[in-house]
Amino acid sequence: MRYRGFNVRDYLILEHISLSKDLSLLEIGVGLGSIIDMIVGKIKEYCGVDITCDVIDYLNLLYKDSDSVNLYCLDICKNSSFLNKKFDVIFSADTLEHVESPQGFLILLKNILSPGELF
Repeated sequence: MRYRGFNVRDYLILEHISLSKDLSLLEIGVGLGSIIDMIVGKIKEYCGVDITCDVIDYLNLLYKDSDSVNLYCLDICKNSSFLNKKFDVIFSADTLEHVESPQGFLILLKNILSPGELF
């Protein structure tokens, strides 16, 4: 069962993102996927990664009919090459404290962020 209560974190994140149909977004550490319902249909592509495979499997079942939602179970610090693309917006909440090399993580984010965008 997914938590569908008021999630302040999600609203604070979305307050700083201009959602549009040409936006590609990457969330690192999707957790229970609480933000997906708030943006699906409002952006071109949502890509989410998390190291918890059971949660990703469950979310993939929920969004199996959505062409704009792509979810992957992986440690992005160890396997970011699969993306082979850049994103307009990248966000991650409650994950940095779990990263072995915060500097390496931030460099990775810079490398997969579309030019001219801020994160």
